[in-house]
Amino acid sequence: VDHLFLTTAADPSQPTDYGKVQAKVVGGWSRFPWESNTIPNLNIDADQFVEGQRIAEYEHLRFSNGQRGSIFRDNLAYTLYRELGYTAPLTTFAWVSGNVWGPGVSIPYALVERYKRKFCDRYSEEFGGGCPNMWEYASDFNGGGWGGKGIPIFAAGQSSIFDDPNICQMGTCDATRVKMLEAQLLEPVPAEGFKALLSEYVDWPAFHRFQCVSWVLGAGDDTFHGPNNVVLVEGDDGLFRFLPYSVDLSLGASGVLDLRGWGNAIGRGCQEDESCWSDTLDVCEDVIADFKELDPRGYLKRMNATLKANGMLRTGDDRNYQDIDNYLADRLLNLSDDLEQYRGGNYCQEPYVNCNGKCMFPQECSCNPGPIPGGEAGAPGKDDMGVAAPVGMGGAAATGGGKGAGGDIIGAGGDGGGGGPVCPKNINYALSPQ
Repeated sequence: VDHLFLTTAADPSQPTDYGKVQAKVVGGWSRFPWESNTIPNLNIDADQFVEGQRIAEYEHLRFSNGQRGSIFRDNLAYTLYRELGYTAPLTTFAWVSGNVWGPGVSIPYALVERYKRKFCDRYSEEFGGGCPNMWEYASDFNGGGWGGKGIPIFAAGQSSIFDDPNICQMGTCDATRVKMLEAQLLEPVPAEGFKALLSEYVDWPAFHRFQCVSWVLGAGDDTFHGPNNVVLVEGDDGLFRFLPYSVDLSLGASGVLDLRGWGNAIGRGCQEDESCWSDTLDVCEDVIADFKELDPRGYLKRMNATLKANGMLRTGDDRNYQDIDNYLADRLLNLSDDLEQYRGGNYCQEPYVNCNGKCMFPQECSCNPGPIPGGEAGAPGKDDMGVAAPVGMGGAAATGGGKGAGGDIIGAGGDGGGGGPVCPKNINYALSPQ
């Protein structure tokens, strides 16, 4: 764009012209072109044309249109990540105008800090001094895979995702160490000791907390459940950490999520390691306690008041506010019980149901509320003249159901209808018909 004007929220305000800057239209499913009747996501690079130029000390800014996750979720989720002790970008709100929309048109946006050098500098202590390498991508290690205990996580022969220089967020990245981690994940997952095996690569306290906070906040479009919207950072201490990214689908937008994630190789390995998984659950207990003490509904209420005072609420935001508040109220009430069910080892969370001890989609599970009494023996079949077949050819007593109908004289009577699998007493879904 030829001119970027910034007007601060101070009173009196004074606009500043930053001249020519680069503006990229970004996003996956939410990528809209910048036209007179569309609202795009935008990334701003301040020094693409003016070397060293910064906007309030930032080189990169992202303006999120808030059309998928509402105006609330980006800012609220990142705020709650930070308040729950996990590194996350700074956020605020901004009005965006442009000659594409014409004069007098201003759109409320969520303004989010980009994962760049300034972010690493601010959290340098957490990263052992800084983060020289950072990657942003939409996949798992080595391009993906679904292995587990006793077999490799990945299929052999796949190229490394870190061979792509475009996913580096730091100008240039040294992929030496991350490829060593990737190679380790190509080995069969051991029945025990997975956590110890990766201790020189993974910041395990951060990993456990990230998984737990993402579960509590319902960040469904992430590395655990996608895998998608992945940011991986290597610290000066040589340890790797995942960061929350593109969290507009959170706080109930994807329903209540399963704590266990199958989209991330490290997560899958940890969940197969009894000791590692126990550590995850212990950290989740601490996260839940912190979440309850934080009063997240109060954060939402104050954010709503700020947006309302600045005229930034849009059509439908009253409903969005209520949906998020309902989600937070439900999680505050049920998180501790949900965690205990995970400790019990037999818990299925939406969208899955408990089907005889296995987590399945409801449409894949069908069972009878048994046990069902056995039915009577099937009646003998008859020929065309009405002559009955020998008794011995009648159907045997059935496992369940009613008396079998008579067959032809060759087949004789059939068994009564058999009962389906016996449903567990703690079944947590509506029974589907046999």
